[in-house]
Amino acid sequence: MDMEKEFNKYGISTAFEKILAHNVPGVIFIIVLLMFLEIISGKKVFAHIASSDFKVLALLIIMVIYIGFAVGLIIDELHHVLLEERIYIPWAKKAGKEVEFEDLDGKVCSESYYIPFIGLDLYKYNLKHLYSYSEFDANISLVLFPASVIIPIFINRYLMMEACVVWLIGIAIFLSAIGMLYAGYTAFCDYYSGLKNIIRGVFKKIEKG
Repeated sequence: MDMEKEFNKYGISTAFEKILAHNVPGVIFIIVLLMFLEIISGKKVFAHIASSDFKVLALLIIMVIYIGFAVGLIIDELHHVLLEERIYIPWAKKAGKEVEFEDLDGKVCSESYYIPFIGLDLYKYNLKHLYSYSEFDANISLVLFPASVIIPIFINRYLMMEACVVWLIGIAIFLSAIGMLYAGYTAFCDYYSGLKNIIRGVFKKIEKG
């Protein structure tokens, strides 16, 4: 079965999901990294890029997009290890959110246990539709935390703003990082809630015959 066509029936593109969750955070991180390299090296990295030949500039943009996907995968893995396992799941459990599933014998199991019951298409739809937004929010938050320090320093280097303005920019980015961290958590809970409802609905349908 062509899963791309299945997703598109629901108005969802797998390419869009990958770009949203991985490429966008990866590309933003590369830009922030270039700012950091310019700060520590003292060389005008962005000025050299801007003055490059059109073909060279186009090649650099393509490289950033492709490398951004690889970097985004690394960021995503950090999100799973640092945020999801250590923050999201413990928070969800303390808040009484349903993040665990029980099989027919009452033993805790993963959601993949239910794939034969709910069907792969419905499972994938829920995963891509809800979980990708949790990934995007969490990955962006991991990028914004270092950016809250690097971007103000970079801006001050060129514009020589007042210290209070630079501080405000840094604080605004930091607060945005916290906001995205929380948004990732709520999307994570929505994902589990949606999947739980799907499982309940399927089993109710089976019970009714």
